[in-house]
This record gives sequence, structure tokens and C-alpha cells, in this order.
Amino acid sequence: MEIKDLKNNILKNEVPSLMVFYAEEPILAKQFIKQISTTLNKYYRYFDKAEEVLYELSTNLKDDYLFIILNDESVLKNPVYLQELSKPNRNVIVYFDELDTKSDFYKNNKDLIVSFRHLSRPTIIAYVQTLLEKNKLIVTQDRVEKFVDFCDCNYSLCCNELDKVLTLGQSSSNLVVDYMLKEGFSDYRQTNIFSFIQDVLNKNPEVFDKKCRMSEPLIGFLFNLYKQAKARLEATGGQDLRYVDIMQLCSSLDSCVKDGTLNADYLLNYLLLKVI
Repeated sequence: MEIKDLKNNILKNEVPSLMVFYAEEPILAKQFIKQISTTLNKYYRYFDKAEEVLYELSTNLKDDYLFIILNDESVLKNPVYLQELSKPNRNVIVYFDELDTKSDFYKNNKDLIVSFRHLSRPTIIAYVQTLLEKNKLIVTQDRVEKFVDFCDCNYSLCCNELDKVLTLGQSSSNLVVDYMLKEGFSDYRQTNIFSFIQDVLNKNPEVFDKKCRMSEPLIGFLFNLYKQAKARLEATGGQDLRYVDIMQLCSSLDSCVKDGTLNADYLLNYLLLKVI
């Protein structure tokens, strides 16, 4: 089932009794759960096991909910569960953070599955702008784009961070966003380690801004930097001694990391200053 089809079903109050949510974007999936809950006029409850829901459906004839089963892999292995969950004509969502799209389960239940895939950058920007307008907040287009980029084009992260702006409730929120981007905001963008190493070897000063986003352990970074410097040295026929200096620096700093004589953050700053 496509998301647009689910939207239409919600608007027409024709929500399917059983659905499977594949939620790469958990915030987006959660928004639909809330909409479905409102449309059905039912509270939603989370369960860890399908068996718990089946027991609840067979014994609790008085209270009705939107039943949500979280990441129970037994449903993937036993097709009987979906058959049983669909019988009582209650509203059930089987929710997965991860789902193998090549599996038999996925192929056999396409009509039930709603995939909340990662959104594209333009779509996320449009969603953020809509949310700001809904809350009567004014933020310029360039700031919204930068905000989305800082969240690594992840809609869930955007929504979490946007709460900080919405909580303040400033009608003109440009200054708030400016402050967040400079001082009070987490930069979720990750630096590709090999691209970062090439920037280091090319003496690109932007590495000082990117280093805080490097997720690679320092030992791994030093090892790969050594290898790339060696490859460049060999490419010059051993003539460019600058790469020899970088290799020697990597070796000495590697020892400092392993014996704990110097702080890792200090070592990285020291290396960049020496190389750049």
C-alpha cells in the first residue's frame, strides 16, 4: 500500500483493519499512527509480542484500541499470525524498523505493507516549511535548507530538533534558528572517512570544520591516512617527502593513542595542524 493510498483511506474513514508498517522514518510513521488513532477514535497501545495482542483480542471484548506490535520477528517467520490478527476485525498495526524487501514475507504481503522510506531532501524541506507555517513561524528558505542539511536530510531528526524552535514560539524565528545553527544545535552530518583523508592530504582547511563529524575511531583514521599517504608517495616515485613525514607522524601518534599518553581529540587537532 502506498502512503498516498493510506492518506485517502484515513480521509474517508476507511482505515484497513490490519497493516504492516515498515518505518525507516519513525517520526513519519508515528504521525500516521496518531492520525489513524484520531480517525478511529481509539487510543493506541504498544505490544512486544503478537501473542499478547491475540490474547487481548480473544479475552478483552469490552475495550478496543489501535493495537501496535513492535518488531516481533515471529510474525515474519509464522504466516499464521497475520491470518489470526486479521480475523477479529479489530485495528492492528504490525510495526518494523527494518524489513527485508526481498523476503517472502514482503513479497506475499505487499498489499498490507506501508513503507515509510527515507524522504528526499526537497520533500523534507517542504515538510519542514509546512510545519513552520502551521505553527505561524517565519523562517527563511536558506535557513530551512541549512537546517535540513545539518540534520543529514533525516526527517525524524528534523522533527526532533524543530521542537526546540516550536517551543519558543517566536513568530519570526530566524534569530532562533541562527543561534541554534551556531551554538545550540547538533550537526548530524557524517564525514566520509576516505573523502576526509583526501582533504587532509590535499591540505584543505575545511577539515577543521568536518573533523567533529568524523565517526571513524582515531586508530582507524591513522591507519587509513598512513596507507593513503604511502600510496601517494609511491605514485610520486618516492620523491615527495611530505608523505614520508605524514606516515611517520601517523606511526608516532598511533603509539600515543594505544598507550593512552595523549587525549584523542588533542591528537587529531595536533595532526591536522601539522599536516595542513
